[in-house]
Amino acid sequence: MIKRLYVDNYKCLVNFEIAPAQVACLVGPNGGGKSAVFGALQGLQGFLAGQLAADAFPTWTRTRWDKRASQRFELDLRGFEGTLFHYELVVRHDESSRRAVVEREAVSTNGALLYEHTGEEIRLFADEPTATPRMVFPGDPRRSFLPLLQASPENKLLTAFKEWNARMWLFALRPSEISPDSTVESDMLSTDGKNFVSWYRTILQERPATASQIWQDLRPIVPGLQAIKLQKLGVDARLLLLDCEIAGRSFSLALGELSDGQRILLLHYAILHALAPAASLIVFDEPDNFVAEEEIQPWLSQMRDAIVDAKRGTLIAISHHHRVIDYLAADQAWELRRAEEGPTRLLNIRVPRDTGMTASEFLRLEVSHAE
Repeated sequence: MIKRLYVDNYKCLVNFEIAPAQVACLVGPNGGGKSAVFGALQGLQGFLAGQLAADAFPTWTRTRWDKRASQRFELDLRGFEGTLFHYELVVRHDESSRRAVVEREAVSTNGALLYEHTGEEIRLFADEPTATPRMVFPGDPRRSFLPLLQASPENKLLTAFKEWNARMWLFALRPSEISPDSTVESDMLSTDGKNFVSWYRTILQERPATASQIWQDLRPIVPGLQAIKLQKLGVDARLLLLDCEIAGRSFSLALGELSDGQRILLLHYAILHALAPAASLIVFDEPDNFVAEEEIQPWLSQMRDAIVDAKRGTLIAISHHHRVIDYLAADQAWELRRAEEGPTRLLNIRVPRDTGMTASEFLRLEVSHAE
């Protein structure tokens, strides 16, 4: 789980630091910096998966009024084996060429280096603390070496760090963009959910019990739902269909025949059962979009419980919705706000017990007083 995120010189985040609880909600007005936090995490996720620094952190993502050439990102996190990791990344930009390179990248535990990328060379250290690297070789200044690192008895801690990264999931779901069919299987669900059918093919084949849980939770959402299946189209293509029965009449629905809300909930429950129990981090940007109030609460409750019960991950929801804010504020809620297009300020929302107000009501009152 994430213990601390630090971002400097990225969009409106300047010397920005947040220490999220295991379950947290980020709220605030449009333009306050919520999407910038999502973008910073997405950039780190992409960079640690092999993206070039220039693709993960384009030059235009530097803070507009800040003339510094370097951006800094730090993550403090607890791995699945309980190890505390510190990750540091400094990206240096050349605005004239739009080139971005690694100035420094490092992974450490308890102050002892495990990995260091100086921009010119890679230094790998043993799991046991030592001042001398066990291996030094030239590095590519455009990207991280970590995605290429193979697991071995000498780097068990770095392997654990990589496993944490592989279970970091960020979602800004777009139901209208979900493809109704697929010609391939996928191990990863994309940020927008567009490749859901490709991902579901893998779930259905490798984890049929999980597919059954998704179907059971979706039954109250899709009237008469009897099964979710993949229909063969040609040699490789598969079409996702929902078999239904109402008043003795059987019929099948394609994804395009579902409402945006039903498609979002299909994605939500799939993420809940397929990803949440083993996740290191799950971030939802506006999970309440397209969903009715009475439908968001049951899913949100199950998602929170799955993260808390697993005791290994962090759940962060970015939302304007009062139901999401009020439910998650019991764990932790942060307000992100900017004054006159300046840097984002972070405020922990604590509702005085004697007010009798909900977190969303308290937040609206604070905003009205600020205006």
